[in-house]
Amino acid sequence: MNRYIKKSILIPLLIIIAPVIGISQSFKKTVLFSQIKKENIIQWLKEKKSPNTPVRNNMIKAILENALFEKMYAGQKNSSTKMIIVPLKKSYFSQHINKNEPLPFQNMILESDKNDNLGYANIMLVKPLNGSLKELPKNTFHNFFYQDEALDGTYTLISITGGDQKVAEMQIKDGQRAQYKGWRSKKVKDSTNTYQWELFTDIITKDSIIHLPTQNLGKSKTTSPPMFKGDLRSKLTDE
Repeated sequence: MNRYIKKSILIPLLIIIAPVIGISQSFKKTVLFSQIKKENIIQWLKEKKSPNTPVRNNMIKAILENALFEKMYAGQKNSSTKMIIVPLKKSYFSQHINKNEPLPFQNMILESDKNDNLGYANIMLVKPLNGSLKELPKNTFHNFFYQDEALDGTYTLISITGGDQKVAEMQIKDGQRAQYKGWRSKKVKDSTNTYQWELFTDIITKDSIIHLPTQNLGKSKTTSPPMFKGDLRSKLTDE
């Protein structure tokens, strides 16, 4: 892929998920770099619970019940930040997963600083085009974010603090970025709890990025968008 195009399409994606990604060194050299343990992650997640965030609390509970900490691994984001990847059991269901189709691989991605202090976490759903894969290659996220070629499939970013809220989605075809979607909201002027939601879609080719017309998803009084065509949620959630 043309490097200018690659950089251009990554900018809107990085704005959303920059806190949890970024590998500037060889992945193989940094797999065992982090000293963060299972207990550190569990404690950090529990501290994110609040009496005022029941949806988030339930999501964190489900994550802790389905986290495969024995399979977690780490990568270097930059000179001062690391990325911790914790696979989740396929029995954990995000509300954005179509249960009538092959289940995606589910991973929690956390950020930590050079002193191993955790700072951010999201869920990444990966649905490879090759449905016969038993597990994701360890370099999947490294290749997705920072290499010219990545594993074919659909990558969906889910917010933990937002309570299982879909934030962005990227499709990879023939190793190249093919389509990007991003969900955005802004508070309606002179309103205390009403949000206007929009969906941005970009089609990526070898030499260009085509910005499709922004889709107006309507307004909601929750931190998640209103129901829309193709939405897999059974109900709206308020966080």
